[in-house]
Amino acid sequence: MQQLDRSAFLPILDGHEVVQILRGGMSGSRITLNRTPEGAFLVHKQNPHEPHKIHAEKQAAKQLLARGLSHRMPAYFNLDSESDDILMEYIPGIDMRKGIAQGEITQDTAQRIIRELLDTKRALWSIGEGRRGQVDGYVSMQREEYPDTIQKIMNDILPALSNEWGISQDRLLTTPITTPHQVIPSLGEILNDTRRFMDTAPSLLRFTHGDATGANILVTPEGDWRLIDCEWSGYADPAEAFVRMAKWVTSAVSAIDDAHIQDDGTHLSLSLRAYIPHAALDLQEYVLSQAKTFGALLSDEGFEQRVKGYMRGSYLREMALSLKRGDMRYAVFALHMIGAYL
Repeated sequence: MQQLDRSAFLPILDGHEVVQILRGGMSGSRITLNRTPEGAFLVHKQNPHEPHKIHAEKQAAKQLLARGLSHRMPAYFNLDSESDDILMEYIPGIDMRKGIAQGEITQDTAQRIIRELLDTKRALWSIGEGRRGQVDGYVSMQREEYPDTIQKIMNDILPALSNEWGISQDRLLTTPITTPHQVIPSLGEILNDTRRFMDTAPSLLRFTHGDATGANILVTPEGDWRLIDCEWSGYADPAEAFVRMAKWVTSAVSAIDDAHIQDDGTHLSLSLRAYIPHAALDLQEYVLSQAKTFGALLSDEGFEQRVKGYMRGSYLREMALSLKRGDMRYAVFALHMIGAYL
């Protein structure tokens, strides 16, 4: 495939052919693979309904590149333009989440990439002393989403769970829960504790990519990788950004069988059997094992506890979105996973 000659590139799309729609939909962005009249390929990103997000992403990309991440990001061609789009280098490959789920990325390759990603984060967060208090460019995906998370759980998930297993919504909300390994508080207590956690602003912020999940790690056939989609970049709690790197299990679940919630009169008993690739389990376990090291690097005594708080929040979000998957067994799975981070 012909490489794009940056020096000859003109930021106009007249005559470009859309070869493939790469992404589009939920976030409002439309990302396409385009072929120029000269036969070169590039990626074109737009957000017609919220063009301010495109401009924010351009600024974020410039800051990440200025902090030495050029070797871990695609090349951008119009960051200084006032246009409402982004033009990027096309890098053939597969996102890491899909590659692991489909067995196209080996366990050794996945572990090497995660080690390199963690090293990249260490280097990024070692620059300067961070920011304290509310600052321009502060981002928190979980805090922004949490009101919607609670609304979906209360209005959609509880009625669906009640209908599926014949347990009243009040019992689902107020009854302590037993999993195969432990007793955990009621869903209502978990929601309230997480709300209090989200209401507590982090004391020290670091500039970060913000969404370094498997879906945003593009792996080439040669095993190299790039971070893409930096629209959530900005000053954030590093513990929240750390969790985006750590959460691999849910996205890799291939099947869930025998998921049940049963009311035994004093507790709600959860049971399920989930099929998860070993590579995903190992990655999540490895990244979380590094939380103490990162806390020491940042001189942040509360880092590990906040990682647990954000893990709970992320699984509550998975629970809230389980109806989108069309399978309430994922809500039971998410509730089960929350128990590991209390």
